[in-house]
Amino acid sequence: MVRDIGKISVIVPVYNSEKYLERCVDSILAQTYDNLEIILVDDGSTDSSSALCEKYAQKDPRIVILSQENQGVSRARTTGVQYATGSFIGFVDADDWCEPEMYQILYKGIETTNADICQCHFDQVYPGDDARVTSTENNVEDKVVYSLYAPTDYLNRLYGLEEENYLYDKLFRTEVIIEYWKTFPRERFAEDMSIMYKLIMGCKQIACCDIVLYHYFQNAKGLSEKVDQYKYQSFLEILCEMDAFYQYHEKQERYDEFRVFLLLRAYIECVKYHVQQKEENIEVEKKIFCQYVEAFDQVGIIRICQSKMKIKKILVRMAVIKPMILLFRRKNRK
Repeated sequence: MVRDIGKISVIVPVYNSEKYLERCVDSILAQTYDNLEIILVDDGSTDSSSALCEKYAQKDPRIVILSQENQGVSRARTTGVQYATGSFIGFVDADDWCEPEMYQILYKGIETTNADICQCHFDQVYPGDDARVTSTENNVEDKVVYSLYAPTDYLNRLYGLEEENYLYDKLFRTEVIIEYWKTFPRERFAEDMSIMYKLIMGCKQIACCDIVLYHYFQNAKGLSEKVDQYKYQSFLEILCEMDAFYQYHEKQERYDEFRVFLLLRAYIECVKYHVQQKEENIEVEKKIFCQYVEAFDQVGIIRICQSKMKIKKILVRMAVIKPMILLFRRKNRK
């Protein structure tokens, strides 16, 4: 496919998003960078989302609607990637929104540094909160400073939780996405985590700017807020895939720390699920917890405490508290 040089394809999966879709699309239409292709992938919506998409398509010729039966956000993104004609790709969730300068700043970061990915920061907004608008100055893009990282350096920051494992706060050169998108999972919780490390490894360098340009809405009805078996199994699947990947690639220095984080998340989600379902499945919890303890021991408490990981205090506490919780739960189930 011949790519439109300079065009950014913004992919928005849409499923029953009538309550937030206008805020999302309006923020994209308001971008100061106007060479956009806005791809709304209607993933089998049963509310008024489809009608809203049609309304916007009639309003602005840059908007493209792709419709499919409900297959989940991963397949909706894949549909958008397959259609995209831009030389750059960005992702926005239908209940989130962007600052007007977001894509101008990310595009400039790639073009001026010759990076393959440019990343900004995001904040989390909860129902009832006002958006924290950060880029209120005139010509804010002229004041942004970009930091450059080689793939290995960026991955170590990612594994140390100093950078975020998401697609939506980044702009990608399309060739990087196309090269690795075939490995994107069909449907999984934390699916961004399943591909980000591969995308980074396929880059020459990554640019980052220290400014909040994306607002992530904590939708109580969204996938990330649900408690189910699907979540803890997803973390275990991601861990297996990453372990397999690093059998054939040089392992990053801080990857072992990230393994501890993944196993901790899997264990917490497993316990939450079984408590919610009132199930007695202590063996599954014990197996995951033993993997966590083994990984924690391999990294070492001193290394965890010396790291800059955001979860280091949690990890230290979990090393002591979780065995007590496990024993308490087992005792009360006998």
